[in-house]
Amino acid sequence: MAMTRLAASEAPYFLADDREVLRSGPTYTIDTVNELGQDCVLLLGADAVRGVPSWKRADELIDRVTFAVVDRPGVSRDDIERSVLRKCTWITMPRIDISSTDIRSYVASGHTARFLVPEAVAAYIKTNGLYRTVPS
Repeated sequence: MAMTRLAASEAPYFLADDREVLRSGPTYTIDTVNELGQDCVLLLGADAVRGVPSWKRADELIDRVTFAVVDRPGVSRDDIERSVLRKCTWITMPRIDISSTDIRSYVASGHTARFLVPEAVAAYIKTNGLYRTVPS
């Protein structure tokens, strides 16, 4: 949550909301959307969107939110629109082919997260020694 707050602080139009972290038990996107009680836009990579039909109460979620989808390698727009979401908005932006798993692995191998995440987040990762492998 601390890293999310740091990343969100760099843009006035982002808000780091901790309701899912504070909720006890399993947390589902549809519960958060219902708590917000307003129109929501979910920004997801196309690879993540493929999994939406398996999410808790997926049909209700699809009816309640607008999906803003970012292209990801190996995922066809046609496949997403045909099989997952008939209605979505595609976000046009430069493709950055790196995942959070890639970043964690990169840092674990002794590199810095600088230039891969917002500067404040990279500093937090370094200061707190996150993702470093423990020598055996």
